[in-house]
Amino acid sequence: MEDRTASLTQRIGIVGSGPTAASVAHALLRIGIAKDLVSVPPPGGSETHSLTSLMRTHTPVGASSLHSGIVEDLSDARVVVIAMEPVEDPSQEIESLRELVAKLDNVAPDAVIIVAGKPVDESTCAIIQATERPRERVFGIGTCMETMELRRRVSKHYEVDESSVYAMVIGHHGGAAVPVWSHVLIGAHPIVRGHVVGKPFDRKAMWDAFDRGCDRAAHPVDDKRTRRGFEQCVADCVRSVVRDERRVLPVSARVDGPFDVRGVCLALPTIVGRNGCHGRVLPDLAPDEVEAFRAAAATVREKRSVFA
Repeated sequence: MEDRTASLTQRIGIVGSGPTAASVAHALLRIGIAKDLVSVPPPGGSETHSLTSLMRTHTPVGASSLHSGIVEDLSDARVVVIAMEPVEDPSQEIESLRELVAKLDNVAPDAVIIVAGKPVDESTCAIIQATERPRERVFGIGTCMETMELRRRVSKHYEVDESSVYAMVIGHHGGAAVPVWSHVLIGAHPIVRGHVVGKPFDRKAMWDAFDRGCDRAAHPVDDKRTRRGFEQCVADCVRSVVRDERRVLPVSARVDGPFDVRGVCLALPTIVGRNGCHGRVLPDLAPDEVEAFRAAAATVREKRSVFA
């Protein structure tokens, strides 16, 4: 069967009308990843001042341009980023997502959908349930920000450059993220095994630092530093799809089996490429990490029951 994604142009859609959508647009303009960025307001919404101002004042990077449009303008989009702001009434949010997905299935059935707006995991589940496209073509940014914060704080604690730290956070964005301590490495040395650069693994200090990082990650566009981190995470996800980089990223997608968890969307190390999720690289978790991941699944199920 012919893969229609091969003929898609470098158009990317951004659905949203608030600060999250503005940050996504800024991130994609900064890296010049697409020929054409189209900003589409959510169902029943309109452009906010921040996004309109960005459209008027941005300096194009490479061949990138940003303009407003409607869902029908996304007919040849490679990627659509959902950057809608959370609302107080979950039923209203789920109805808006269903309306949006129905239109996207009609005009852009081959596009990869990336969820960047909160609540990430619950929205990803709702879109997968509503869409007719393969579930592999829908994922959320997951725990990319928590992973970035963990690497930064480990590097600071051990006084090494971030590029020398390997770390991954799995689970639920914004409340039940699970740092995989057993696989945090400096160089090739696990920090949980003895001393690294003269320092022992201090579990309490590391957890305290991680919790502070999660607090920042839960509010991605509230201040300049966390906004930069959020924009970097979005850029990494979009670039890996558009350029088929097949990077391993902790994105949120449907989980059906790993660690005896089924029927929810959670973050796990995932190969991200042209068609979205191309498989997972599952870590060998310690027993307490498995239990924490299952607890994260329970949290998402509870929230999803309200969200649905």
